[in-house]
Amino acid sequence: MHKNNKPIAKPDSQKKFKSYWSANPFKIYSHIPKLYEWYMGNDIYPISIEIGITSQCNHNCCWCSITPKKVDRHSYLSKDILKKFVSNVKEMNVRSVVISGSGEQTLHKDLPWFLQQLHEAGLYIGMNTNGSRLTPDLCRTIVDTVTWIRISLDAASEEVRKAVHGVKDLNKATEGLKELVRLKKEVDSQISIGTQMVVCPENEKEIESCTNLSIAIGVDYQQIKPAIPFDYYYPNYKDAKIRMAEWLDRIKNLDGNKQWKGFQVNVRYDQFENYINGTDFYERVNFKCLTSFSPYIEADGNVWYCVDKKGNENYWLGDLNNHSLKEIWESERRKEVLYYTNQNPCGHICRNSPLNELLWEMKNPTPFYSFL
Repeated sequence: MHKNNKPIAKPDSQKKFKSYWSANPFKIYSHIPKLYEWYMGNDIYPISIEIGITSQCNHNCCWCSITPKKVDRHSYLSKDILKKFVSNVKEMNVRSVVISGSGEQTLHKDLPWFLQQLHEAGLYIGMNTNGSRLTPDLCRTIVDTVTWIRISLDAASEEVRKAVHGVKDLNKATEGLKELVRLKKEVDSQISIGTQMVVCPENEKEIESCTNLSIAIGVDYQQIKPAIPFDYYYPNYKDAKIRMAEWLDRIKNLDGNKQWKGFQVNVRYDQFENYINGTDFYERVNFKCLTSFSPYIEADGNVWYCVDKKGNENYWLGDLNNHSLKEIWESERRKEVLYYTNQNPCGHICRNSPLNELLWEMKNPTPFYSFL
């Protein structure tokens, strides 16, 4: 069992659950020393890093970011680079690593070894996968090392799975999930096992049934979010905002169900509502991005300011093929990116948007903030 897993309490209520596992900005208060250094204007090492160790994939999802981000399908981080990465994140006191990215991470032959290395270095580990390659051996390694894992189901039937993912392999994902759930009970692990549904026209009829499937398997939660940017993937979709509002009403009914024991629905309301309303707070005030401590590493070795900025050269920090992560973080190039970010407000709703709003208010308090 990972030494960092044991102190994590099992969430009993929906509110507590979301505090642990959703995009709740108040999680930043778990990092008071680093938050204080940041607040005082000092540069800090990353708190969390997302890394894609391969961009290869055995699926072809209809809303995959591979096209708009112009990512190739042949990248693969070597074992030597991963060794240096683990050494660096330990030295830099990084708290967590999320293994995700533009491809299917279980296709990397060194994934089990990488999980063990991160585990031994004392890192909290998150992992995203399409679930098609969850062998019994890999499931055992995951349960022994990972803090949370999320499997993209996106369907409750093989036909809809193929419409979304391009392949009929829902049975593989569900069998892998069942093995994870079984092992979690067997060893009394604190790992959080979740599923995901990215709602789109191809799977809109299975919103409720996908949740029911997740409940039947026995996972801890299901995350539900929309395909974003929706207009990019569905430019000719009629009455898109009205339809998405209808989806959200159905999802709210799911989220309001208090009868499920040990299961929660985690909805990215900010992403749904931002698209439905058509405007957002960040565009109105020209928000600067202040979340400079959660970089993204692509499988080709390129390091980006964040996952949403991958492919945008203005936010490129460096290349692990040429320099270590620590060298990149302390480089002049990163200072240039931070300066650019400070001069160019983001105005974009993303994973870090709730946290960015909180940080912005910390840096720009009104006189009324003095009244508690």
